[in-house]
Order: sequence, then structure tokens, then C-alpha cells
Amino acid sequence: MSAQDKLKLNTIESAINDIRLGKV
Repeated sequence: MSAQDKLKLNTIESAINDIRLGKV
């Protein structure tokens, strides 16, 4: 997995966490 792919995954996971916490 490339560094770019990891960065994209981290960004997506952060967005999902924000949505779950209602911080959209």
C-alpha cells in the first residue's frame, strides 16, 4: 500500500468518525 493510499484511508476514517460524532 502506498503512502498516498494510507493518507486517503486516514482521511476517510476521520470523516467517518466526525459524521458518527455529529461534527459534520
